[in-house]
Amino acid sequence: MPVPDIPCTANIAAVKLDLLKMDLNNLNGFSNSTSINSGSVNLPSSFHSVLLDLKQMDKRDLHAFMKKVLYTVANALDIERVSIWFFDEGRTSIYCDYLYLKKFGEYVNETTLSVTDFPEYFKAIETSLFIAAEDARNDKSTKELSEKYLEPRGIHSMLDIPIYYNNEIIGIICHEEQDKIRKWKREEIDFTAAISTLISTSLEIDFSRNKEKDFLENRRFLSTLISNLPGYVYRVVKEGDVWSIQYISDGVYDLTGHKPDELVKNKVLYYAMMVNETDKAAGKEIISKALAEKKPYQINYRISTAGGNIKWVWEQGRGVYNENNELIATEGFITDITDKKIFEEEILRKNNELSALYHFSRTLSKLNEPGILLEDIGNMLVKFFDRENVYIALYDENNSLITYPYFYQNRKLENISPRPFGTDFTEFIIKSRKSLIINENLKESLKGLDINILDFEAKSLIAAPIITGDKVLGVIVIQDYREENSFTAGQLDFFNNSKRSGSDSIRKCVFI
Repeated sequence: MPVPDIPCTANIAAVKLDLLKMDLNNLNGFSNSTSINSGSVNLPSSFHSVLLDLKQMDKRDLHAFMKKVLYTVANALDIERVSIWFFDEGRTSIYCDYLYLKKFGEYVNETTLSVTDFPEYFKAIETSLFIAAEDARNDKSTKELSEKYLEPRGIHSMLDIPIYYNNEIIGIICHEEQDKIRKWKREEIDFTAAISTLISTSLEIDFSRNKEKDFLENRRFLSTLISNLPGYVYRVVKEGDVWSIQYISDGVYDLTGHKPDELVKNKVLYYAMMVNETDKAAGKEIISKALAEKKPYQINYRISTAGGNIKWVWEQGRGVYNENNELIATEGFITDITDKKIFEEEILRKNNELSALYHFSRTLSKLNEPGILLEDIGNMLVKFFDRENVYIALYDENNSLITYPYFYQNRKLENISPRPFGTDFTEFIIKSRKSLIINENLKESLKGLDINILDFEAKSLIAAPIITGDKVLGVIVIQDYREENSFTAGQLDFFNNSKRSGSDSIRKCVFI
C-alpha cells in the first residue's frame, strides 16, 4: 500500500483524531439501543453494529478487509458507489485502489484524477474535514469534476472523507449517489468518518506488520550474506580512548581457528594474531591516516592461526562517526588471501629466476678474470636469495685445500683463509657430489651425517657441488640464520641450473 512522504496541510493533520467524535475503543461497551450517543455523536444501532463487526474483523489480509469495508458501507448507507483512493508518491494525482458497485455486486477499476486538472477539488480535500456535496455538479468543491468524471458516471452527490496515516492525508473514501441528489445526514458523515479511522488503523497495523516482516527478512538476508562471505566482518567500538570488539561474524573461526566469543572477550588475543611487526606498523599508519581523512582503508598483513599456521589476510574497513563527526567505531571485512599471495610470490620468484639466469649467462659468457667471475656469481646469488650467508668454496685436490674466493657474511664480504680439507659440511658436499636442502632441525640433521657442527649458526641451508665432467671443483652454499623452512624445491632447481651453467666457466677461468 503506497504511503506518500509529502505532508498534508498542517491544520488538517492536527485534527486527524478529531474527525471521529467518538471513541472506537469503547464500541464494545455500547448497548444495542435505538441510537447511541457519545459526546455530540449520535449513531443508529445499525451503524454501531457495522463498526463493531469491522473493528473485530481479522485485518491480516488488508485487501480482503478493504473490500469488506466497501461492501459493508455500500449496504449500510444504501448507496451505489463506494471507493477508496490514494495519492501517488508525488501527490500529483489520486488513483482508485478499490471501487465497489452495489447494483452489480462487483469490484471494478476506476480512472486516475490529476491535481492539475482539478485544483479546487484537491484543495478541498487538503483543507476540509470532509466534502459533503449534495449537488456535486454545482458544489464549489466538486463542480470542476462534472464534465470528465461526474456526468459520464451519472453521479449527483458525493461524500469524501480523508484517510490518514501518521497524521497525514494519504487518500479518501468516496461515497457517490447516482441518478438523484442525496442530502447527507450528520450520522452518515460521522459513520463514514469512523470508517475512515478504521481504515487508517488497518493501514498502520499492516505497515507495522510488514515493517517487522521486512526487518526480519533483512536480518535473515544479512545473516545469510555474512555467513556466505569467505572471511568475517567486524565492528570495533571506541569508548573514550579504549577500543572494544563489539561484533565478529562466525567466519572468523574458519579463517583463524578462534571462535567469535574468544576474540570478543579477549582483544589481546585478537590483536596478537597479527604476528609481523612490519605489518603492524604499516597497517597502523594506513588506518590512522584513513580515519583522520574519513576514508575507507585497505591493508594486507600476516596472522597466526590457532593452529600456528601463518596466513595472509586482506582487510577493508572504514570509520563510523556520530552526529558531532566524532569517530565512534570501525567496521570492516577480512578475508584469506594466502593462496593469492603464494601465487604472486611464485610468479615473482619465476620472474626473478629468469632474470637471474639471464644475467648469470651473460656474466659467464664474458669469461672474466677468475676473481671477478666468482664475485659476480656470488653477488647475483646474494641478490636473488637475500640471505645472511652465501659462499663459494673451491677444492684444490692437488694440495688438499679448501679456499673461499667469495664469502658473504651478515651483509658484507669477508676474507676467509684457505684451510686443509677436513670433515666439515663443505667437504661432505664435495664427497657426496649431491645437492642438499635442509629446512629444519639443521644441527640434528648434520650431526646424523657425521658433519662437524661447531660453527653452524644457520636455521636452514641449501648447497650444491660445482661439477664439470667427473671432477668436483667446489661448492656453493647459501644459509639462512633467521628462519627455518626458508628454501623451496623451486629454488633448489634454480640453484642447480645456475651451478651447471657456471661449472665449465669456473673450470676454464680458475683451473686452466
